Amino acid sequence: MEYREFQFHAHSDLIIAS
Repeated sequence: MEYREFQFHAHSDLIIAS
């Protein structure tokens, strides 16, 4: 998994957690 892809998923998790 690329870092950019990791960032994307991490950002999505933040939105869901909000």
